[in-house]
Amino acid sequence: MNEFKPFEQPSKTKVAIVAGGRVETIPLDLDVYVGVDAGCLFLLEQGLELTLAVGDFDSVEPEEFPEYSICGSRNYGLR
Repeated sequence: MNEFKPFEQPSKTKVAIVAGGRVETIPLDLDVYVGVDAGCLFLLEQGLELTLAVGDFDSVEPEEFPEYSICGSRNYGLR
């Protein structure tokens, strides 16, 4: 069995995971921005670089999907 070996130096990557819903503020000094469903559009509308788009996107209108292509996401046909 493998023995658990903790990292020598902990990672200090700052990540925001934004889902649909009401978001009042979001820090602008983070390393990674992950959008979940409609949270992707929110991040893009704020001019933030979307690192990862996740979800089935059932809360996003089909005409909004071209917005996702600028972040290099892929549609795996989950709809």
